[in-house]
Amino acid sequence: MSEVINPEVYTVERLLEDREKRVLISEIVLKLASSLGVTVEELLKYLEWKENLEKLEKAEKEKAVEGLEVEEPTEDAPEDLSELLIEVKEDVRKWLEIERKLRAMGLEL
Repeated sequence: MSEVINPEVYTVERLLEDREKRVLISEIVLKLASSLGVTVEELLKYLEWKENLEKLEKAEKEKAVEGLEVEEPTEDAPEDLSELLIEVKEDVRKWLEIERKLRAMGLEL
């Protein structure tokens, strides 16, 4: 199974159609997560976050998103909102740590 995969020929969707390649991709994701010291779920959440961040940056550049500001909750804000903000900040901290580890490994996704 040492076949080289040409990215110009194989898309992710096409690779996932082939059971052997799907297993190979799963093993790669598992080993990458293990190398980073995170779970596969955390790695996948990081990848989703990264993709969404890139989409947001693109939308901001195209001025598709105007007037959207994220502010710290005020004292009047519901307690759930403050807890949610803390949780989101913790998630972002984890994802930035994953990104730092990827860069240290010479990988950029």
